[in-house]
Amino acid sequence: MKYIKHKSGSILFMITSLTIVIVFLLFVYLKSMREDRANDNILLHSYVVIDAAKDLQTTMHDAETRIGGLVNTNDEKYLEFLKKAITPAAKLTVKLKKLTTNNPLQQARVDTLKELVVKEFASGAQQILNATQAKASKDNQLVKSAALLGIAKEIYLVTARFVAYEQALLEARNHK
Repeated sequence: MKYIKHKSGSILFMITSLTIVIVFLLFVYLKSMREDRANDNILLHSYVVIDAAKDLQTTMHDAETRIGGLVNTNDEKYLEFLKKAITPAAKLTVKLKKLTTNNPLQQARVDTLKELVVKEFASGAQQILNATQAKASKDNQLVKSAALLGIAKEIYLVTARFVAYEQALLEARNHK
């Protein structure tokens, strides 16, 4: 009889110990899953920021091309394309501002990009106005385009720094 009680006590102890180990392992597993999910969300955020910055860069490059096309050809179809670029550019700067609220350096870059976007569209509008009013010569048009190219280059450089910073963050987060 003592042997049976002792044996059942040992079995109960083993079952209790096994249950505790299983619960502990389950807890560790769930905690790990939660951390992985949080890290995945951070990585996804970085990819969204990078994509938005690259979209802005592409949008502004397209706008610059349309301005040049309109100035050089006086073809009104370029004006429609240009008008369509203004809203996406504005939305992308707002999106980038929201996505980088926790990063003052990137916020400053977004502010710079926003100013450059406004400057490029204003410069492009002035260039279009000058070209249509004066029926400027090709040489004059090329000189005026140089100012616009300078703004486009600044946008490209700021966006490239923005993306490089986000990619560095992404790389660091990937190694966690």
